[in-house]
Amino acid sequence: MMLDSVDDVHAHRDRWRGTVLDVGLIGAGPSNLSVAAHLLPHTQAFALYDRRRAFTWHDGLMLDGVKLQSSYFKDLIFLSDPKSPFTFFNYLHEKNRLYRYLHAEFDRPERREFESYFRWAGEKLESFISLETDVIGLEQRNDGFRILFQSGYQDSRNVVVGIGKQPFLAGNASGFAGPTVFHSSDYRHRRDDAGGFKGRDVIIVGGGQSAAEIVLDLISSTGNFPKSILWMTRSQKFAMFDETVLCNDIYTPSFATFFFNQSAEMRRVLNDVYKTSSDGIVGELLLRIYRRFYDLDVFHGTPVQYRMRVGQTYTGLEPAEGGRWRVSSHFRDAPRVDVGDVVIMATGYQSPRSPLMESLDEILDHDADGSPVFGSDYSARTQVPTSGRIFLQNMSSDRFGWMDPNLGGTSWRAATITNAILGRPVYTNSDEGTLIDWAGSR
Repeated sequence: MMLDSVDDVHAHRDRWRGTVLDVGLIGAGPSNLSVAAHLLPHTQAFALYDRRRAFTWHDGLMLDGVKLQSSYFKDLIFLSDPKSPFTFFNYLHEKNRLYRYLHAEFDRPERREFESYFRWAGEKLESFISLETDVIGLEQRNDGFRILFQSGYQDSRNVVVGIGKQPFLAGNASGFAGPTVFHSSDYRHRRDDAGGFKGRDVIIVGGGQSAAEIVLDLISSTGNFPKSILWMTRSQKFAMFDETVLCNDIYTPSFATFFFNQSAEMRRVLNDVYKTSSDGIVGELLLRIYRRFYDLDVFHGTPVQYRMRVGQTYTGLEPAEGGRWRVSSHFRDAPRVDVGDVVIMATGYQSPRSPLMESLDEILDHDADGSPVFGSDYSARTQVPTSGRIFLQNMSSDRFGWMDPNLGGTSWRAATITNAILGRPVYTNSDEGTLIDWAGSR
């Protein structure tokens, strides 16, 4: 959806002025698009607000051939409502390429395919979405909440916050951010602006999926290779994404219920044990990188020098002569300095700090660790009781496990929240039971 002017944006946003919404959704990314798709058959008194001018999803990492880490079954709604018009399969049907997709035998969808799917879903919901609308705060009311904009407000009985996370630049890197020091989420834009990184020394900090995708991209363009690549991670290995069948048992409603009811210590243990089911590198991608380096070494005379280091912890950077960068780290219990032309920080994401989040801190109750107090339906308890509720998405992996931040949990989260808002189980939102007897109750 694209509105032609600021006046159009405000008119679109303010059509609800003077009424009270059932649900105000802050953020129009996949998480809240999923909630909207679940709500639509049951209420149309909802609206989504997003500060962006147009929908994008991991645009800076939209590289050729990059695949998701989850199945195409794990879309916005299929696992809770397979007959919904918002499924990935209906997207393929309406795009008239269902058979071609089937015959292509994709084991998992490409990232750009799912971005196209999310755009398609957003277009179906465009009459409910207000883009270029920055929510600057919330105020609690007796019967719900007031959503505050730069100019104006909207009252809503319930609020769902799904604003995602923002790129995290470790150490002092944020102070040097620019064309040659940047987060992995901006890689494609920086690469294209520079015309590639041919003949340059590139340092990549971080050992996850994004870093691996960038390494493969750097070594895939024959004739446009960097001079060298240093890929470092503080971990003691380049951890492979665990998608084995019993590990996937944790991405089920049954396990989510079990996890929520465990002690804080047990939840920490479980999250640590199963971290690579969320943060590892897909095995196929590691194999492609290994084979490509083999090919370059054996048949092309090693056109790019490369070093892959584990146990190397980044500590900071500073400018060096000739526009280069000195990257400091600890490696094998000793300080080390490496010099490069380009530094790519694949160092993850963090919750944003903003006026909206500050207003949430004032409204919500917190536990001893300073985290919001959650119910099992993703509602966050307010300090002052109210008839309305606030739901938070992708902010509580310590309470809900790896289902919370992952695309694979999108449909389940949205169905859980929708059932809570409507006050009845319109979505079954259960499974056949896990293969593993997590609670020892059988």
